[in-house]
Amino acid sequence: MASKATKPNLFFFIFDFYLMKGAQDDNDILPEAILYFYPRDEQIRQQKLLDCGEIVGIVQYFQHDLFQSIPKTLYFQNTFVAHEHYGRHSGFLSLSQDHYTSEEAQIYLKHILDLFNMSYGTWDYVHSIYGKDNKMNEFLNQALTPIVDYVCNQKRSISHLFSTIEYTPLKNGNQRVLLESKHCLDYLKSKYGLKDGLIGCDNKVLYSTWDSDTTFYIQLLFQLRKQLPVSICFLL
Repeated sequence: MASKATKPNLFFFIFDFYLMKGAQDDNDILPEAILYFYPRDEQIRQQKLLDCGEIVGIVQYFQHDLFQSIPKTLYFQNTFVAHEHYGRHSGFLSLSQDHYTSEEAQIYLKHILDLFNMSYGTWDYVHSIYGKDNKMNEFLNQALTPIVDYVCNQKRSISHLFSTIEYTPLKNGNQRVLLESKHCLDYLKSKYGLKDGLIGCDNKVLYSTWDSDTTFYIQLLFQLRKQLPVSICFLL
């Protein structure tokens, strides 16, 4: 799937640190250890290999320093790089300092990774399914590209940055629908042991008993459902 036109200095990649263990020359292993790169453009990927290597090298330095924790945001001359670590895998998002703040970089990365985990499971689970047959690259190309496209190309807004939930607007006199939705979920919880649930309409949330973060991500998945691969997504 081809990605949309991207902003300058914006790139995202998933890195497998386990593949670097025991390597005599990290540069030889680096391209293989980058399991996914966005934008989905081979020329840009090759141009950014040195940047990726520098980022990974800094993280490795902190990994071997017993007295310092790895910072969540790395600062370069013109960019921020936000990163998150999940066992053997790490996600990195680079954004331009001229257009974004470091807080935005962290929020965008969190949205990408949380949406992925909600849709496909934990990184350990995904690796157990696709890693053994060397299908991680193919899987991530299908699964991650629509999510990264959506998050990174969204129009910047306060509601998006603060995970604001867009509830379905109701006409005057239709508020009874909310009460009926609540009663429906309450019945399912008492009758079948449902833990939490959500009722939506027109790609928006009508009523939810999930926490606000989960409800926000499900709302985003409403927008993404036509782009995500149905055969491998938990929620479609």
